[in-house]
Amino acid sequence: MQQCTSNDDLIEYQEFNWSVMSFVSEMVGLFRDNPDPQTAILQILKRVGELYRVDRVYISLFTPDGTKIETALQWHVEDTPALNFSDLINRKDVLHTFQEREICRCDDVSKLDDENAKKFYDTYGVKAGIEYLFIKNGEAFGWIGLHDCHHTRHWLAREIELLQTVAILLRERIHSL
Repeated sequence: MQQCTSNDDLIEYQEFNWSVMSFVSEMVGLFRDNPDPQTAILQILKRVGELYRVDRVYISLFTPDGTKIETALQWHVEDTPALNFSDLINRKDVLHTFQEREICRCDDVSKLDDENAKKFYDTYGVKAGIEYLFIKNGEAFGWIGLHDCHHTRHWLAREIELLQTVAILLRERIHSL
């Protein structure tokens, strides 16, 4: 359990008061109760968006040849436009943006050094974003992303950990779509 060092930390923790295990249980229940995996995934994206208080949660997938990405599924708040891209992109360029890690975290888009990542975020009005790669058999096939389009923010360790857990649980379902 995370240690809170001040009343502000305790209040912040209580606002974000959920456990990874309870969310995993909720995700399993959504898959169990929905015969259509896409319906369950969309409900999970919405729940993630509400928990993180972000404007957009989406899943992008590479085409089988790895030359294009497509937004497969997404949830967004009303005043935030949907991602609607189907771009020619090289899997290698995406992995460069992720810097050979599974997670790409940006607390403040205006401070990015990577011009390609900055252009991507700016195009969609993103102030802060976090993405987690879907990797199967050593190969990236897509990612889940969260965007805050109104504020910069510091992504907390527990937010990153939950996103990692969500991504791992969704990976198999997404790979079979």
